[in-house]
Amino acid sequence: MLPPSAHWTAYQARTKKKTAPATDEPAKKPAQWRAQTIEKMLTDEALMGWKMHRSKPVRDDQGDPVMATTEPILTREEFDQAAALLTPKPIEQRAPERTDSTALLLRVIHCNGCNERMYLNRSSGAYRCSSYKYGTYCPAPCTVRAEWVDDHVTDEFLKAAGQIQINRVIEIPAMTHSPR
Repeated sequence: MLPPSAHWTAYQARTKKKTAPATDEPAKKPAQWRAQTIEKMLTDEALMGWKMHRSKPVRDDQGDPVMATTEPILTREEFDQAAALLTPKPIEQRAPERTDSTALLLRVIHCNGCNERMYLNRSSGAYRCSSYKYGTYCPAPCTVRAEWVDDHVTDEFLKAAGQIQINRVIEIPAMTHSPR
C-alpha cells in the first residue's frame, strides 16, 4: 500500500497526465508511512461509516451520528478495540527510561535537515541524524561532535539558570543499641 504522498503523486499522474519535471537532482527516496498518520487514520470516526464535517460527526435531530454508508469499514466494537490499543499507557506500564546511554542530549537534540532525533555514536563521539538508521529521507543529515554541543548547552543552561542551590536529603539508617 502506498503512503499518502506517493498515492497523491500517482493519482495526479493518472488523472492529469502530470509527470515529474526532468532535473539533474537525484530522485528522492520513496515516502514512508508514519506512525502518526496510521494512528490518525485508525482513530477517525469515519471508519464507522459516520458522515464527518471538520473532523466532527454530523448528527441528526436526535443527536445520533448520520451514516454516510450502509457498509462501514469498522464496527463500533472494532473501532473501540483499535482506540484502546492506541491510547497512551499509564506511567507505571510504560517502558523504563533508557539508562544505557550517557548522552546528555538524548531525546533533546534534533537534526536541522529533517527534524528527527539525533543519537550519540559512541565510537565517533558525535551526535548523528537517525535518518540513515530508519531509512527515511533527510535532505541534509547532520553530525555534530558531542563534546562541543554538550559543553555549549551546559554553558547556556548555566547562564540562563544561574547558580542554583541543590538540597539533597540523605537518609542514613540508624543503629539501635537496645538489647533484643
